[in-house]
Amino acid sequence: MKPEYKRILFQVIFTLIALEIVLRIFGVLSTFTEKLGQGYVSYYNKTLPSWYHTWPINKPIVYNEPEINCSYPANSFGLREREIPVAKSDSTKKRLFFIGDSFTEGVGVEYPNAMPRWFEKKLDSAGLNVEVFNAGVSGSDPLYEYMLLRDKLLPLHPDMVIMSINGTDIQDCIYRGGMERFNADGTTVYRKGPWWEPAYHYSRLCRLFIHYILRYNNILTRGEVANAETQQARWQIQQCLYETQRFCRDHNIQFVCALHPMQSTYRKKNKPEDIKALSAQLSTDSVQFIDMYPDFEPVITSDNWQQYFLKLNGHFNATGYHLFADLLFDDINKRYPGFFK
Repeated sequence: MKPEYKRILFQVIFTLIALEIVLRIFGVLSTFTEKLGQGYVSYYNKTLPSWYHTWPINKPIVYNEPEINCSYPANSFGLREREIPVAKSDSTKKRLFFIGDSFTEGVGVEYPNAMPRWFEKKLDSAGLNVEVFNAGVSGSDPLYEYMLLRDKLLPLHPDMVIMSINGTDIQDCIYRGGMERFNADGTTVYRKGPWWEPAYHYSRLCRLFIHYILRYNNILTRGEVANAETQQARWQIQQCLYETQRFCRDHNIQFVCALHPMQSTYRKKNKPEDIKALSAQLSTDSVQFIDMYPDFEPVITSDNWQQYFLKLNGHFNATGYHLFADLLFDDINKRYPGFFK
């Protein structure tokens, strides 16, 4: 190789390495988990030993992030909840189970400040004889929640079930697929990711190329494929909610699903198109469904959202969870009177 070619090659390599270092130092194109100090996490290509997305039984749930540094116990069902006896101690007291993801579990706050706990206080204030259990699990989605309800929670005699959903559920179904993820052998298998994801994992320059040249989105899909996968995920959620409601009806359980906003709605100052489409699908279906976006709009704005959400983590703070519970309680009473009777 001629000396000038060697010099040019060296300069190119040096420039690329320097650019990679600069991108890493300034956190350019960091993923959500990297921003939280957890490193890169792939949501594709997973095989899990169970159909149920819960925490390890009777083990502490630990969060060690810039905004959250806490630990709380999981019960014998792998839930952030006190122990739940199978038999009711008071036959006249009804049982309400909340199912959902981290926004239901209450990531970011202590146990008394999770949304289901605020909701329980609303029920008590209204003189309603209802016992509330939090079966939300961080990282869950409607399909996991249906399996949890069907196989684990039904023996606990729920009288009412409220499922909360949000925009992450669409992404989760893109990563994980629909009911086909649950294998007959009891394992759960997620979809395969793009072949180049390992390079994306380790190189910020690769991410720069993937996003700005090839135009892939944050879940590593693009164009018509991305649109088709999003539409398929919405359909899977819709079918799951329909099946969940049918299951509840067959077992004399009241059911309602609530779609709530996330921090990104107010930071980006718009309601995402995929959420609009999901809301439209569910609003015209026979599922008992509440779109909570209009309820939050008069309260949370692009100017005051930091009063209700954690800045980095994106979850509600105690004030936000309290608001969530208040709006949901009022919504259910207004749209489905007698739900708690």
